[in-house]
Amino acid sequence: MPTVFTHAYFALTLRAYYPRDAHPVRLAILGMACSAVPDLDTVGYWYGVPYEHVCGHRGITHSLTFAVVLGALAASLAFRDAKLFSKAHYARLRYLSIATLSHGVLDMLTHGGRGVAFLAPFTTTRYSLPWQPIAAAPMSIRGFFTAYGFELLLTEMLWIWAPATVVALVALLVRWRRTPPASPG
Repeated sequence: MPTVFTHAYFALTLRAYYPRDAHPVRLAILGMACSAVPDLDTVGYWYGVPYEHVCGHRGITHSLTFAVVLGALAASLAFRDAKLFSKAHYARLRYLSIATLSHGVLDMLTHGGRGVAFLAPFTTTRYSLPWQPIAAAPMSIRGFFTAYGFELLLTEMLWIWAPATVVALVALLVRWRRTPPASPG
């Protein structure tokens, strides 16, 4: 898995593709949190849930189904200013679901583990991408504070942070150029 920092940063860059929101900071923070939630399945790992089990690491919490459910719950519970399924609610639901889903996709770019149960609960098949430039992050906090942890973060900055930043800046530039100028006073 990429580091929690990379999952959160990627979710933040995704905001460039969504319309302005009445609560931009809350939405961005919630998106970063949603991008990290799938790794709560590591708790099961420490309590003996087998990796291959649908509730094991990179199991159902990394799936498309989980992403949509978490996005819908987060959008509905964290924001009371928009009616359910209004344009604003749907935009938040979509962003939070994609932020959550990005976790599994980024994990498929790592060459650690046995893949991601992307289509759980419908199948327990684990999927990986054919190109895996990122090493798996350590499963302990202590592992981050090593030479390997530092090297991993630099690799993630090269393969995920830099491209995500460039693409987000292009999206923001396009949005800025499409915004009509304010009329004078």
